[in-house]
This record gives sequence, structure tokens and C-alpha cells, in this order.
Amino acid sequence: MSLSKALDKVPAGVPLPWKFHHENWEKPWESQSGDFPPQETEREHGLRRRDIKSKLHRPKGVASQLLQEQINRWPWGYTIYRTVFTPESDSHWDTAMDAIQGNIFATLERTLRDGPKENEDAHRILRDGYRTLVFQDKTTLDGASIDQVRQQFKDFVTNEFFPVGVRFRWCLVIDAEAIQSFLRYPQPVEASDLSKPGAIEENGAWVTVVDPEYEPSSTSRGRGRLYQGFVRCHLNRLLSLAWAGSMNHISKMNRRDADGVLWYEEKI
Repeated sequence: MSLSKALDKVPAGVPLPWKFHHENWEKPWESQSGDFPPQETEREHGLRRRDIKSKLHRPKGVASQLLQEQINRWPWGYTIYRTVFTPESDSHWDTAMDAIQGNIFATLERTLRDGPKENEDAHRILRDGYRTLVFQDKTTLDGASIDQVRQQFKDFVTNEFFPVGVRFRWCLVIDAEAIQSFLRYPQPVEASDLSKPGAIEENGAWVTVVDPEYEPSSTSRGRGRLYQGFVRCHLNRLLSLAWAGSMNHISKMNRRDADGVLWYEEKI
């Protein structure tokens, strides 16, 4: 959800909540880098955020642009739905979660190393503030369809007081097919051009990204006949998706493979 839409949900005069917490987490997020000391008040954290934002344009690289939005609700990260509960998926689930974070952090490191306008503070704060939210209730999600997951995610977003940032924009789905891609590619893979032969497989493990606002009738309003409200996304492009998604709709950022499957590809 965009910042403007999220602000519309907050009554006038009500303070905006900054720190996000969910009951699925054993304990609330706390900064490990020292950027947001746990003993400080919300007001003091707010002053720190204001100071951080004032410095993000020097220089304004990918991490700075991403942090500019995500820091409005903290910690940042993706919301993930698990729809496979086989013994094999049980034994590899923690590895899959590590792979998602590992790919995001590896992309951050490459961006800092190779990007001419990257802000080291922004990279440190993003790494410190990343935390996934996972829904894995077997009774409601085992074998769930994309539409069923979409509805659960919509309910989650609707019930959130201030749903801003990538956590509330889309959700990620890990099903049986996605788990197999994690097994084939347990280590981070550097992103390569998806137009090249064999690139879909060479880019490694992937998840499905679900658009909660998708309506079948929307295909007639410029979002493309092939777009069905979801795309696949390689783990090495999840950081790109978090950044680019605030500027363009996911239906406009994809490439179709030989089997007709849509894959996220950054197009700004």
C-alpha cells in the first residue's frame, strides 16, 4: 500500500505508529546496530528518523531510496505465506527463510560495492531493520490457492492501522514448486538479464508475488491480458522489487517465459 493510501486510514490528530509488531513474532524487533537504541522513547526515535531522512539524498542510491519509504514503518520486510507442509518442506523451511534474507543482504552488499551513489548508513540501517513476517497455519494454508492467499493477505492489510511499505504492498507465497527451486539453489545467485537463454533457471530460487488489489476486470484497464494478479520473482530480485514497487505497478514489471509464466523484471 502506498504512503498516501495508508495515511488515509489514520484519523486526523492520531499519532502515526512507527514500530510494527505481530503476534507471530516471539518478541518485538530491537535494533542491533545502535541506530535506534531500545531505551529511547518514540519521540526520540522520531527525531532520529527525521535526521536519517535528511541525509538520504547524499548520495541518493538504491538503498537510500528504499529506506526513504520503508523507514515510515519499522522493521521492514516481506510478508510470506507458506502453502506446502510436506515432510520435505518441514526439513528445509528454515533454510528457505535464510535464503530469502541471504539473497536480499547479498544484493545490498553488491549494490554498495558497485553502486557509485550508495549511502553506507542506509545499507547498515536496512540490514539491521529487516524482518520477515511468516504465516504458516496448516489448517488454513495447506494447499491454498493464490486467490485464497490473496484474501487472507487483504484481510491482514485491512486490519492494520498504518499499512505502509513493502510488507503490506504484496505478499510472497512459497508452495511445493518454489521449495524445489530453493533446494536446487541454496546459495545466493547474482542476478542476470532474464532475456538471455536459460536465464530463468540460472537466476536461481524463486517465490510467487501476489498482488492483493488485483481484480480480473483490471486486465481491461491497461494491466495486460496475461497478468493474473501474481508473478514469480527470483530471490536475487527481491531487493529490486521492494525498491521499484514504490514507483511502478508489478503488472508493468515482468517478462513472460516460454511457458507463459510471468517473472518480475525491474522496469522503471
